[in-house]
Amino acid sequence: MYTRSAWDNNFSSDRSRIGVESLSDRTTITEKAMNLFRAASGRAFVHRMWAFITRRPGRLLDLEQVTRCSVVQGSHSLGTHPVDIHQIRGTLGRTQDFDDQFNPLKERVNDRWKRVALAFLRGEALPAVELVEVDGVYFVRDGHHRISVARAMGREYIDAEVVQMYYQKMAMC
Repeated sequence: MYTRSAWDNNFSSDRSRIGVESLSDRTTITEKAMNLFRAASGRAFVHRMWAFITRRPGRLLDLEQVTRCSVVQGSHSLGTHPVDIHQIRGTLGRTQDFDDQFNPLKERVNDRWKRVALAFLRGEALPAVELVEVDGVYFVRDGHHRISVARAMGREYIDAEVVQMYYQKMAMC
């Protein structure tokens, strides 16, 4: 019969301290990521039904549509700083992949979403998302999956590289 020696116990604690996972740890983390995705997809379904019943769009704002009757007057970088996830209301072209709560709408985002969730669960450093701010509303340039996973995990803020853009309405629109 095998009994654990002090060396075995130290080795096990060293493995966890330096981030080496056992097979069962990886399975558990993978299951957590899959469960997070299922829960977010379920919320998306309920949100779509509620939007249908209440006749509200339930989609992310599209920066191109919001500014179609406007011309860019200027822009400048606000640098990288934490942004309240609930202030992120739009996107640059990904309106079909996520709802306005950043729940995934399409099965095709599944694999990428789970990889990002695994990185979050492992505590890996992820790059800041890229946002465009227009009149206090944030639009995602890059980082839709990171925002979706962060919201699913209950995070309130996310690090973002923000560019503020100024638009002026055109008279003939």
